[in-house]
Parts: sequence; C-alpha cells; structure tokens
Amino acid sequence: AGEMLSKRVNMLSLIDTIVPAWFEMIPRNSSGGGGSRFSYTKYFALNIEGGEANGTSADRISTIFRCKSDCESLLESSGLRAEASARVAALFSHRMSGTERMRRMLAYVLHKQKKEQTATSIANSDPSSFSALVTKESEASPKKNPKQSAGLWAHVARAKSDRHWIEEWAQIDEDAGMISFYRKMQKKKRAVFRIATTSILSVSAMTKDDCPPFLGHDYAFLSIESIGRCTYLMLASQEERDIWLTTISKLLTDRVVYGSESSSLPPEATNSKLLDVDSPAHEFMHDSSMWDCRKRRIYNCGTFSFRSDRTNNDSNNPTVLAQRALEKAVQTMSDESISSRRYFLKLVSSFKTIQIKSLESEHHKLAFFLNLYHTMVLHAYLILGPPSTSLRFISLFKDVAYQVGDDIMSLAELEHCILRSQMSLPSSFLSRFVIPKSHYSCHLQISDYRINFALNCGSISTPAQVLVYSPDKLDGQLDDATRLALVETTSYQHGGRDVVITLPKVCQWYEQDFGKPDEAVALLEPYFREEVRERLQSCWQSEINAFDMSRIWIRYEDFSFACRALTLREHQHLWNGRYVRGSANSLPTNRVFLYELNGSVSS
Repeated sequence: AGEMLSKRVNMLSLIDTIVPAWFEMIPRNSSGGGGSRFSYTKYFALNIEGGEANGTSADRISTIFRCKSDCESLLESSGLRAEASARVAALFSHRMSGTERMRRMLAYVLHKQKKEQTATSIANSDPSSFSALVTKESEASPKKNPKQSAGLWAHVARAKSDRHWIEEWAQIDEDAGMISFYRKMQKKKRAVFRIATTSILSVSAMTKDDCPPFLGHDYAFLSIESIGRCTYLMLASQEERDIWLTTISKLLTDRVVYGSESSSLPPEATNSKLLDVDSPAHEFMHDSSMWDCRKRRIYNCGTFSFRSDRTNNDSNNPTVLAQRALEKAVQTMSDESISSRRYFLKLVSSFKTIQIKSLESEHHKLAFFLNLYHTMVLHAYLILGPPSTSLRFISLFKDVAYQVGDDIMSLAELEHCILRSQMSLPSSFLSRFVIPKSHYSCHLQISDYRINFALNCGSISTPAQVLVYSPDKLDGQLDDATRLALVETTSYQHGGRDVVITLPKVCQWYEQDFGKPDEAVALLEPYFREEVRERLQSCWQSEINAFDMSRIWIRYEDFSFACRALTLREHQHLWNGRYVRGSANSLPTNRVFLYELNGSVSS
C-alpha cells in the first residue's frame, strides 16, 4: 500500500509538472487547431525543452500550447497509448473526465519518450496548430467601438477548475457594480459569468508557488475572493494584472461597508450584500470539468489548487483535517459571521489535496470517513437548508459531493459504497434501486453494526448530537454513538409477561447486520436504558443462555425525513470500556442558525 501510494503521488506530481492544464481557446487563424475561428478548441499546456516562449533557449523548459488533435496524434504515433491508458487506470479514479484522463496519459507518454524525440515531435509541429493563450497583440474588446466601451476590459483566461482554463473577455463595470466575463467571438454579448463587486471580500496577486507552472512566459495571476469561492484570472502581463488589482482594490476601499469606509471585514461581519451573489450555484457548488460529475455537485470548491501538494503537515493529514472540519462545520451553523463561513469553506477545500491511502489502518479510515460524512451533511444544510421530505432528502444525498484526494464522492456514495461497503443492503426492495453502486478502492474492509448508529444524517429521528471521532478512541466512541441512539429512540411496553420493544428504523432497514431477532436483542441490550434492561431480564432463559423471544415483541419507530443541524457531543464519560448511562438524557438544546442562499438567516 505504501509503495502504491508513493507511485501515485509521484506520478500525479509528474503529470502536473509536464502537462499542468488544458485550455479552451479560439484559434488565432481559421485553419489552425482543427476548429473554426468562431468556435472554442481544447489546447493542452505542455512543459517541454525548446518551447516557443519569448527569449527561451533551446535547452530550457517552457510552456507551449497544442490543440487536442495534435496531442491525439502524438499519443497514437508514440506507440505508448495503451500502456499510458492502463497505467492511468491502475493509479487513478475512473470517475475523471475524458479530457483529464487524456492530460494524464499525455504527460505519461511525454515522460516515457526520450527527451530528444519529445522535443522534436512537439516543437517542430505545424505552427498553425499553436495558439498562445494571451497575446500581447491589441484586439478589439467585445464592443464594436472600444472607445465607447464602459469600464476596464482585459483579455484573460479564467480557471473553471483546478486544471481547466477558458479564454474570455473580462470587464469591470463600476457603474453596474459587476465584473463580467464574455466568450470570445460571441454574437450576442451576454455575460457567461459575473461577480458582484459588493460580494468581493478581497483581491490579491497570486504568488509564484500558488500559480500554475506555466514556464517561460510573462503571464500574471489574480485571485478574487468572495464568500463561496475564489475566481482566478490569468492576464498577459504583470503590468496589466496590477492595473486590475488596483482598480478592484479601489472599489473595495470606496464602498461603504457597515456604515464606514473600509475594504476590510470585521470578524463579526454579516452584511447581506456580501451574501447576495450573482449565481448561488456557481458560488457554492461546482460542476467540475476534471470529473464525470453527472448529477453530483462538488461543494468543497472554495479554493483551487493548481499544483500537487506533497507537503506533510496538519492541513494534509486526513485524520486531523476531518476532525477540524467537523468541529468548524458545527460552529459555522451557529456563527453568522462571514469570516467563520469563509474559513470553513476554505478549510474543506483542503480535502482535495490529501492522500486517503496514507491512513494507517481501518480504524483511521473509519474515523476519517465518519467525520467527513457529518461535515458534508452540515455543509449541505448550511447552503441549502435541511431537507423536509423524502424526495428532497434522497436528491440532496445523491447530489452533494466532495472531491477527496484525487476522487469525488457523493454523500450517498460515502455512506453506502465506502462506510457500509461490507454491510448489508436495505431490506426494502425499492431502496436497492436508489443506492449507488460505485466502487472505491478506499472502501472499508470491516463490518460493524455500530456504524449504523454512528452515521447521523440529521433526521429528527436520530440523536441531535454527533461525535468527533478519533482513531485511538474509536471503539469507545462507537459504543457511545450506539448507546446515544438507542437511549433516545428505544422504548418498551409490557403487559403481563410480554415485553414490546420499539427500536430505531435503521435496525429494520439493515436487519442482517444485527442477526436474528434473539441475536439482535442480545447484541443491543447492553446499550438500552436501565429500565428496559431490567424488564428484559425477566425474559432471560439462563438454561439456554438466550432471551425467550416468545415473550418479546419487536417494533420499529417510524423514520422522519425532516432534518435539522447537529451539535457536538462534548462530554464523553468512559467506564470499563462503556460510556456511563444518563449523560444523554440532558442534551443541550443549542439554537442553530441556518444560512440560506438569499442571505437571510432563520432559526
């Protein structure tokens, strides 16, 4: 496992060094790039020796751009296409998009070829197929008469995902209070993406370490931060970047925030204008072009990472990151400040660069994925609010997704294909058509009935509290989660010698995880309230060491799909490996605030 992880990390770093991104661009002449002058064509950025950058010597590495058709030809002529495809399939997720898969295959082939052959086959290809991304030639803005165009215009590339950029025109319209982006050669000049200047938190020039490794060029990069995400721009030069930086910074300085002239935000800032984003879907959810998302929408898209991160610190330690993220998610649900919510959204973006396979054991994996699951649940409720019907519940759990490491997973996939992968399917026949059948190499190899109680979707039929799981305390914490669920939901009635026990619905859905009825009662009895246990003792048959099930009737509680936010279970008291009874009867009833997309706050 360690060797495979090392190969995967090294390969991903190598790929991002050789082919750092792909672009959608308009070819500079009508015959180039296999496309017309009026249509976008995909180009790959290749870092090779003897590139075409200005002032680059033949033995220096620089970035050139080649259209997709040329890169397809390179893969075929190399004789390494099948090998590259197999290697990428063995090391990486099959859920990546076709273009992202080609980027990785292309990097593999360029690495495998001899350097001399690579430089010749690429650098000497037909010049008409080359399109420099941002030319320094003066081009007219989208307006027919540039002199009459309002605001500041620039020819930019905008990052659509961590490895995907698109060539566009961008305009700062101070009067409209918008930064708008337009497609090149578009007949109807309608903005395809906009940023309200009132929603901008900060703007900054990107450092060299944060920028994509496009070598041998003078490109400069700008980051525009709003509450939900960062928008990244690539401009032709540092001079042009600085003009945009100064213009936007002046807008932030001049605007009136909280009744004072300021471009900085106090920690308690909750100005509704900052939440009034132009497109909530673009702001908080991401249909990433790196992945075959289908119905999934990636929520941890607050920041992009343009380089593979190989550092070893707490932000890249999966266990520590998941614990911090869950704690912050719970805090953010009750903290209305912009700074708190922005910090949380940036924090969960760090999940994209972790290495899941670095988790040392099944205990580490289980603790990590439980914390991740509850973080994703609270993140979804923070943005959309808790679901109130079964249809909304199912839709949300299938749509809400995170990029975790070099893969994506929805809430439903995390629950059923990773955490419960070795456990039973629901007893309901129709449920089996709803549950995803995706395969993940990181899925758990263990089966533990207590996982059914540890998973908390926020339904009012489940406990209001959730634990922050830790690998070294996991066994006791699973006991605590099981006891907490059963103490709150289990009830009993008795008439004569019979006992009627009402169990949580999860015990019926996944009845095979608990065994036969007598086995299930024996398994769960240690977690019941004291009075339930005492009553059950009257049904115990010591001669056969089992309960007399002819006197015990089992019913199941109705499940409500109405959900609410969760709080943390802070006081966990162990006694001989079991958590002490009674502490769950005095649960705190914290007031929780839910953020809605229109910026309003409701309790």
